[in-house]
Amino acid sequence: MPTLSPTVRNMYLIEFAVTLAFWGMLISLTRLQAARAEKLRDPIRKAVEGATGIKMTPPSGIGGWIQANWLHLYFAAMVTLMLVDIMYSMLHPGRTKAMRQATNNYFMFGFMAMMLGPVLGWLLWSWVMKQAVGAIRQRLLLGDYVGAIVRADNELRWLPRSRDFHFTRGTTLLLAWRLNEAEQALRTSIEVNPLDMLGGRSSPLRPNLAPLAAALGNLGHTLLALGRWREATATFECTVTLVPAAIDSIEGLASALLRQNLEPRRALGRIDQALELARTAVQIPDGLKHTISYLQADRAQALAMLENFTEASVSLELADVEVTDSVPFQAGILWRRGQALSLMSGADEAATEFARAIEIDPNGLYGKLAANALKACRRPSPSNLAHP
Repeated sequence: MPTLSPTVRNMYLIEFAVTLAFWGMLISLTRLQAARAEKLRDPIRKAVEGATGIKMTPPSGIGGWIQANWLHLYFAAMVTLMLVDIMYSMLHPGRTKAMRQATNNYFMFGFMAMMLGPVLGWLLWSWVMKQAVGAIRQRLLLGDYVGAIVRADNELRWLPRSRDFHFTRGTTLLLAWRLNEAEQALRTSIEVNPLDMLGGRSSPLRPNLAPLAAALGNLGHTLLALGRWREATATFECTVTLVPAAIDSIEGLASALLRQNLEPRRALGRIDQALELARTAVQIPDGLKHTISYLQADRAQALAMLENFTEASVSLELADVEVTDSVPFQAGILWRRGQALSLMSGADEAATEFARAIEIDPNGLYGKLAANALKACRRPSPSNLAHP
């Protein structure tokens, strides 16, 4: 039986030792990276728990362990393949040149598959998730709340810890005026948020706070609709502390003051802050363009409360309903315009805007708010009541 020469055997042993050392170095680096990531996540989790009472829990069980250690497993599989290749070469020194070439090609194919497989799998998974969430959101924007909720429920049967599906479901429930269910779904979305990390060699490692900010913002709006002003304000403030450019949550802080008829000047400061952030932004996402109209209508309401009706009229003109073709967002703009008009030009024009909101979105959040506001518009004021 052919044997390896001392030189070749020593070469294989050195290659084996170097591969093991490389393996150990990669595992150590990934563990250090994971520890650093947890150190960045910890203050965020504490801030969220302090403001909302929600305890963000990392994934648990076998799935959670795989999710937390997938990079270790990936490196381990790649290096194991390299070690098997080396050991096979040491144990079969009598292979012909063609056999060695075929074996090397086999291991090289396996190595490339190990490198590219997770990347392609992640891209495919991201595309599938984007399509599924997009299908729910499409129904939501058309005002088909029942269809959107059914689709989200079906997806959650397969992925019960999906942050994105819980968030989309909670947002739909909020806009469908199912507020208690919306609160629970949004709290679950925040609780299961793994705080994915962003960054690399060209930028510092940091948690991806965009999904968390969106969920906290919608939770704040849910609490506003439930009349829980203090909790809503604490939630919005937490969001703005974590993400200072969270325009939607800044609008929520202003809206909390306006709905209570409190501190219009302070609300105006918040609104102008958000509009300035929007003005200086490189690009406003399509999903937030309606927020600009919300802000302009809120600004008109705050200015009307301060009796600055000229400037309020200018802001109201900028609260354009046609900025979006979404049913709930158009109704939201109309309801806010009605709130401002009720302070500016009397009940009739305000009632027109409320009626349009009800017509567009009769069963939704803003349709219900507009219906309540319309009743208040038509209710006689005490000064107009006939005295017996």
